[in-house]
Amino acid sequence: MRHFATRLAAAIIAALVVSEGALAQAKTPTPADSSSKTADVEHRVQSARRGGGIRVGQWHLNGAQLPSGVSASSTPEVEGYVRSGLDLHLVLENSVGFWRQRQATAAGGGLLGNGASSTDNYIIPQYTSVVFYPMTKPNDRLEPYVRGGLGFALGVQDPQGGSGGIALTPGFGATGGLGVEWRATEALGLAVSGRYQWIRFFQEFAGAQTYQGPALEAGITYRFQFR
Repeated sequence: MRHFATRLAAAIIAALVVSEGALAQAKTPTPADSSSKTADVEHRVQSARRGGGIRVGQWHLNGAQLPSGVSASSTPEVEGYVRSGLDLHLVLENSVGFWRQRQATAAGGGLLGNGASSTDNYIIPQYTSVVFYPMTKPNDRLEPYVRGGLGFALGVQDPQGGSGGIALTPGFGATGGLGVEWRATEALGLAVSGRYQWIRFFQEFAGAQTYQGPALEAGITYRFQFR
């Protein structure tokens, strides 16, 4: 009887040891599980910053000099963009902007004077930028950021009144600045920013080859809600 009890106790202890080992092994994450969890966290972080928006502001040109008898007026610059998250603090942004300047020449005096004319000059920059949120995470409502980017630009000259055809001039540019975003809801928010924009064309465009200056902007942001 004692021999049977000893064997029974040994069998129960062995079963408990095996069960504990199996349970511990089941709780230990495998490399495949860890990799899957890491990929899932990375995807959620990147998705949290996916979105887009639109900015509107006034671009103040530095050193812009017009020929005698020529006046100029411009519209606010409008820029639309889409963003994709890289990590908790970095975002990749692709944007396209639009700015128009109208140059008008007054009519010449005398019987043989030239008539008044005007030309619409459009600058269309396209940037790929990195946006850096140094102090916040995607769930924060108020987020200051730093932005810097490089890209291409297209200048379009459109003479009014049938005085000539449309001319295209390519170029390149850079932009950089600071801003702050405030999210009113999970999806919608507001943003204000200041930046410097520099654009250089490969040849003279509308009386100049380089256009540069600061811009103050305000806009609406949107975070994509699908994951």
